[in-house]
Amino acid sequence: MFAYRSESLIWMIGAFIQPLVSMAVWLSISDNNSIGGYTAHDYMVYFLGVLLVDRLTSTWDVWELDASIQDGSLSTKIVRPFHPVHWSISQNLVYKLFFAVLLIPAWAIAAACIPMLRMTISLEIIALSFFAIFLSSAIRFLIGFEFGLLAFWTNRATAIYSLYEGIHLF
Repeated sequence: MFAYRSESLIWMIGAFIQPLVSMAVWLSISDNNSIGGYTAHDYMVYFLGVLLVDRLTSTWDVWELDASIQDGSLSTKIVRPFHPVHWSISQNLVYKLFFAVLLIPAWAIAAACIPMLRMTISLEIIALSFFAIFLSSAIRFLIGFEFGLLAFWTNRATAIYSLYEGIHLF
């Protein structure tokens, strides 16, 4: 992540666009009024939470597996001492740690400057949130890896995964 800082920056900006645009749309719709009991504060906290949780649970293994199976480079990974899934797990952990180190302090600094971003949460909620993010990250990793393995039997594992993600996002 640190060797390719510009690539990480591009991925980070791309990941931030969707939740921030959605937040801007809902803030403009609400016009500082309450809609269905939700205020502008609720929208901001929700969409920034979506951004944080999405970055801490997202995976990309389906694209890497699809490409490495199609071009045959997976065979060189298989003869290494560790199974390819171990490399993927370590890459995912580094990615998530990188974003957590950037996003959580950034939110804390922003909350110190912008009162609307402040939340009152207990240690119990923080622990449960950490546990939920850990489990959902593991589930998303396994689903992505399994879809990537479809490349052994089909030419377009990424297209099947994109269909799944589209339904999932809807």
